[in-house]
Amino acid sequence: SDLYTTSLTVASTETIEAVAIASGYPMSAVASETYIIAPPTFSVSNSGTITIGQGVTIGNTSTITVTPSNGFTGTVALNCSVTTAPTNATSPVTCGIPVSVGITGAGTQTATLTANSTPTTTTGTYTITITAQSGSITQTTVVNVTVSPAPGFTPGSGGTTTMTVAPGSTTGNTGTINIAGTNGFSGTVSLSCSVTTAMSGVSDMPPCSLNPTSVPISGTTAQSSTLTVSTTAATIAENHIQKL
Repeated sequence: SDLYTTSLTVASTETIEAVAIASGYPMSAVASETYIIAPPTFSVSNSGTITIGQGVTIGNTSTITVTPSNGFTGTVALNCSVTTAPTNATSPVTCGIPVSVGITGAGTQTATLTANSTPTTTTGTYTITITAQSGSITQTTVVNVTVSPAPGFTPGSGGTTTMTVAPGSTTGNTGTINIAGTNGFSGTVSLSCSVTTAMSGVSDMPPCSLNPTSVPISGTTAQSSTLTVSTTAATIAENHIQKL
């Protein structure tokens, strides 16, 4: 191996051996040390799994973090792709991410991954692979996306389905409409009613009303509104179907 009598520069991983020599003294034992030179690079990670309802655009992101090491600087190109999906998925999840991040120092850089779905996206688990590349360096990270049925609401059990009202009667002319949330729905549901069946020979068709005209939904507990059917003495007595 080469013999050095002055300082030397180590540019790659090497093992260096050295001895001490002094006039009038025996040569020292050989001292050996390996110097590992790590090339500039970066790593990429994510903030975790995305869980969303079909077509929901809230909570459908994950933060992608690019962390430099060993003095890396430069532009890191980013790309995402859906690499696994339920079999025969309809309107499968798609993804989006900024095209690159710039590394100028020791600090990390972040980008937002967005998972997109529609109200008809097949439920289940999807896998998005994010690829980060700069020159010959390529790193990847994987984000799992779980799509569940979209939040919504439905008529609750126990509500009125049929009503028989005597013409002009102000008793027995009310019913209960129940509304319950599904799949974590939370919000205000507006209510309206109308007579949707046109019956021949019926005069003075009865109007309907609801009180209240909106109900707040949170959780799975059903909320109620009172349906009132108003008739006059001129209204022919029949069963009238009311539809929300």
